[in-house]
Amino acid sequence: MHQPSRQERRREELKGKKQARRQAARALRRRQAAEDLLPLPKASLENGKSAWKTIEEEKQARQETAEEQLRIYRAVLPRLLKRLAKIPDPRNPLLIRHKLAVLLLYGILMFVFQMASRREANRNAECIVTQSCAAPKPPIPIPR
Repeated sequence: MHQPSRQERRREELKGKKQARRQAARALRRRQAAEDLLPLPKASLENGKSAWKTIEEEKQARQETAEEQLRIYRAVLPRLLKRLAKIPDPRNPLLIRHKLAVLLLYGILMFVFQMASRREANRNAECIVTQSCAAPKPPIPIPR
């Protein structure tokens, strides 16, 4: 008689667990329906209209937000750059093209603006410089 391999046993075990989860979910839905309970809402993006009445109102609100961000950056960045400059640079001094503080700041800004990669950050910065994007993200300095 053939004895199932470990992979086959594992597959059967997972299949049984999946069936048990499905049965438990069905039972929960039946119980919720019997008690007239609503299912938990699923997280999704809001599909709604803009809170602003006109385009001018939206432009004004965006402008105020950008000005406030700029004011905060002007207050924080000089102190941050001084602190970043104190970090010792472990790289070979003959091969350094950019200061470590600039690279660290670039990484911090990429994180803040949720850029997935340096290329994406460069693309968005290029978009802003050339004004060729429909909805550009906030600018990030490009170290070269």
